[in-house]
Amino acid sequence: MCFAGLRSGSAQVALAKISCPALLGSEIGEPNQESWQKSCTVDRISEHDYQAHAFPELSALLTALDAYPDELFAELGADVLTIEFEDHTRYVVNSHLAARQIWLAAERSAWHFDYDAARARWLDTKTQVELWAQLEQVLTRKLSHPVALKRAL
Repeated sequence: MCFAGLRSGSAQVALAKISCPALLGSEIGEPNQESWQKSCTVDRISEHDYQAHAFPELSALLTALDAYPDELFAELGADVLTIEFEDHTRYVVNSHLAARQIWLAAERSAWHFDYDAARARWLDTKTQVELWAQLEQVLTRKLSHPVALKRAL
């Protein structure tokens, strides 16, 4: 995570915490405008487009998880999808508007997914694994059998 901010003399005022790997220029804390525009999620998708894709994705995941009623309980509240298991373990998939990402927290790990409009898929910022595939992987490990989430047409 990087902090975007305004520079005033030697002080920097943090305005937003966002996913942006190439923020810093040659001087510490000085934004590199070209890198900023190419790598920041916030610049790649508008708030309107983000909202148009994020909530329907969480809703579709909820529908797909309903295929496993004996093994997990899934609930969508606002922009947070909570998956709970019999042993009271919880996985969370949530919309993060400020970063324009969907986040997954499971197995003491976290993944951040950016929307790829060309593929119409949410891809992990580090591995480029698709959200549904990553969730299937963690659910497969948790449930000790293959999990295949079905997307509604």
